[in-house]
Amino acid sequence: MLQLTLQHHPCLPVKAVYLSAITIGGRMKLRFPRFDRNESVSAATPAPMTEPETSQPPTESEAPILGPDELALLNAAALDYLRGLSLEDIQRRVDAVSVDEIETEAGIETASKLLEDEGIVIVRDFLDQTQLKSADGAIARVVNALEASSPERNYEDDDILVQSAERVATSYTAMASHQKTVATIRRGADAGMVDVFNVDRLAGDERNALRAPFVSEGLLRLIIEGDNPPEAKNLNLYVNRGITHTRGFHADSFGKSLKGFVYLSDVVSLDDGPYCFVRRTHVDGPWRRANQKISELAQAKTESPFIDVGMAIPVLAPRGSLILSDQAGVHRGIPQAAGAERRVLVMRYL
Repeated sequence: MLQLTLQHHPCLPVKAVYLSAITIGGRMKLRFPRFDRNESVSAATPAPMTEPETSQPPTESEAPILGPDELALLNAAALDYLRGLSLEDIQRRVDAVSVDEIETEAGIETASKLLEDEGIVIVRDFLDQTQLKSADGAIARVVNALEASSPERNYEDDDILVQSAERVATSYTAMASHQKTVATIRRGADAGMVDVFNVDRLAGDERNALRAPFVSEGLLRLIIEGDNPPEAKNLNLYVNRGITHTRGFHADSFGKSLKGFVYLSDVVSLDDGPYCFVRRTHVDGPWRRANQKISELAQAKTESPFIDVGMAIPVLAPRGSLILSDQAGVHRGIPQAAGAERRVLVMRYL
């Protein structure tokens, strides 16, 4: 029997996690950690894995060894730790990677260094009231369309397609390039979350005003590498309404991939379901390599349940705040309380 020990951060209730790999009938199995009864895992009620939109589900013989139940268990201790933080502690973590502006040379330099070193930077008051009003108009159009759909029935009009019961656009590329705005109600680990592709199309005459902050000179100078500025792609909207189960800590890929998130609603507590990023995980290191080996046993190969909780930042911030992060870093959405709502504009840069 081969035993691999991963030492947890000392603040965690679990002192160490032992994963025992044994071979039964030629196939490796994992023996997962057991928690004492006073170490709650209720916050990580198992959720199904994200459903691939373009592939068939694995057969029994191809099913991942590390399934959703085990992933939820491995994520539980970190989630419980974060829920035990005070608002003051969370605010200190947010302030450590925040800047007030990216309009001056000093502001851009500070923000650029944070993004390079930590993998994340937060810009306070990124959108002004006029820009937020433009976003609200587009959001109202989305909400009306969502209310006209149902789990059993899609909704479509001249401007928007809501995919619920049936997938018309089945891949990221198809949704991003569709002639209409596409609102997809997710299934799997983030079931119920709504991902709206090209939401700016619904802003009418205000479309350019809504996109403009994401391609501002200050922001592009902040993220430029070499002589070629990154290209801003589709502007999306995330709508989370009482999403009580979310995918655990993960990376989008292990190559640099920048996204800009702007809160369109105040996110003032963990109940609101903030974006959470683990600092300095955007580069290679022992935590990444350990997670890569573990996620070889999972369906998604970028699962990252083992984190240094002292580096995790649940981003509590007011409406209009920008979060720019490298998606090669470990991140997740914190599960919301029932009845909570969070709206976020999302720009992907390539």
